[in-house]
Amino acid sequence: MQKFFKQLRRKLFGLDEQEAAMLRAIADTNDLIAGLQKSFDHLHLDYSRALVEIVAQSQPQTTLSCEINGVPLRVPVGILRAYAHCLETSQEFSFTYCIESHCVHWLGQHLRPEDVFFDVGAATG
Repeated sequence: MQKFFKQLRRKLFGLDEQEAAMLRAIADTNDLIAGLQKSFDHLHLDYSRALVEIVAQSQPQTTLSCEINGVPLRVPVGILRAYAHCLETSQEFSFTYCIESHCVHWLGQHLRPEDVFFDVGAATG
């Protein structure tokens, strides 16, 4: 029976035993990579939640060093609490915020030189 499957595999796929073993090894490696990616995703989520919790538990008068839209700043935690959904992880800064990046992207596509844009600050009231 095993001989039959080897012959069938050769006819259908043109693979010898060594090539089939190599494909199995590649499939196993892909499974390993997928497992590692899933573990990394869980670790990243836990890290993000921990950072949000640090901001939430900080005293109101506390200021934290962070990066907002690529600019290093020292900001009161009250502002950072309003943007918890914008927190991203970064190797350079523990607290990296990309605030309204979809708006910045849209503005970059639609505004032209000499256009005027007013930001009324509605996100924070």
